[in-house]
Amino acid sequence: MQRLSETLFRSLLDQMDTFLFDCDEKSFYTVKNKRIILVTNNSSHTQKSYFEKCRKMGFSIQSEENVVTTSTVCCDYLRNFLQYSGKVYVIGSPGLGEELVRFGYSHLGIGVWLVHAIHVKISITKGDFVKAVIVGIDVHLSYAKVLKATTYLANPECHFLATNDDARFPGLHPSIVFPGAGAMVAAVKTSAKREPIVMGKPNKPIFDYVKSRFNIDINKTIMIGDSVLKSPSRDQSARCGGEASEEEVPVPELIQENSELQTDIAFAKSTGLKSLLVLSGNTKLDDVGTNDIVPDYFTDSVADFCHFA
Repeated sequence: MQRLSETLFRSLLDQMDTFLFDCDEKSFYTVKNKRIILVTNNSSHTQKSYFEKCRKMGFSIQSEENVVTTSTVCCDYLRNFLQYSGKVYVIGSPGLGEELVRFGYSHLGIGVWLVHAIHVKISITKGDFVKAVIVGIDVHLSYAKVLKATTYLANPECHFLATNDDARFPGLHPSIVFPGAGAMVAAVKTSAKREPIVMGKPNKPIFDYVKSRFNIDINKTIMIGDSVLKSPSRDQSARCGGEASEEEVPVPELIQENSELQTDIAFAKSTGLKSLLVLSGNTKLDDVGTNDIVPDYFTDSVADFCHFA
């Protein structure tokens, strides 16, 4: 593991043609003449909403397609791998629902449920034909929702997908623990006695999507991750080659599911990509010494890129 220096940074620029960033970075660097792809375990936002937020923050990304969310990967997996065209039951957020609609899927389950469990059972027996269940982050998770998902999954022909299995994600208050999608997935898989196919990092489906969609060369691609995305200062944005936005993006909107050493760096290691750990997030240098997952390079902040450029 090497600390990033100006010489090493310039060497990486020569070697790499694709830079994968987690969407939850404090900032990410727009590298001239290089392909930038944002890869996130977050299923709460659509490609379009992420793309628009990045534009408001002054970051240049080639297109909406260069934002890869687990919602998008779920939909693509249903359509192109499973070749499923039916209705989908969702424990998740409105953003996941929007992506399903964009891919042509009808769905149910999103939102607040104020129904008794017996009514859920009756609604299923009346012909609520669903053969695919997706579980993601859902702040309105309830017993009734888990009951319905579990009942659908009692059918062995019903597909079971999870956006990601991150245990928790960071919030504005470090003393408060925010359960991640993994908590919702654990509830459903425990009662269903089935294991889901997990879309997000460090699992294979999201890598397969990126590799096929962008035809990346593994030897010329680097994954940079482990931090929380929020609006940079105007000075920093200018140094990095972006234009300062006139409209500030509220930080709480951009704090989403966690990106830990076990996701971004493990994702790179399991797929043969080079990896760069950013220490401005939840993972500190001391954590690396106690973990089997070791990045190729590390730096204090993505802002260091600006100083090396």
